Amino acid sequence: MSPILKFPVSCKPTISPGYEISTISFFSAKNAFGLENFKFFPKIYQGISHFRRLNNVEDYINNFLLSVAALENKLGTIFLQLREDFTTAKFDLLKSFIENWPIDLPLAIEFRNATWYTDKDNHERIFDLCEKKDISIIFTDSAGRR
Repeated sequence: MSPILKFPVSCKPTISPGYEISTISFFSAKNAFGLENFKFFPKIYQGISHFRRLNNVEDYINNFLLSVAALENKLGTIFLQLREDFTTAKFDLLKSFIENWPIDLPLAIEFRNATWYTDKDNHERIFDLCEKKDISIIFTDSAGRR
């Protein structure tokens, strides 16, 4: 156990500010832990995923990526949680986002709306694209969601 952290170092907790774009100093301070096996799995700011709904987010993504770059070798997979009402009708927005994601940064996406699992055509298209771009898909086990 780390004297600083209250969980085993082998755990992979998610640092999820989520409500604001974290500053470089936030991530630099977190990187100061110096724990050899510790990784951070930052969640993409909800202003990108929830408020802007992936519309015109290039500058926001660039700022976010600049911030998390400070984690260097402590950076794990970046997490994108889509809104519950982000349906397959928004396929083109998500496709553009995925196609422009930097290939060298691991990304995982949580699809919260059931249409991503029930709309067979778009389900296969987006999951094939994620596989091609080596993007992980997060499944949640929530009552009434799948």
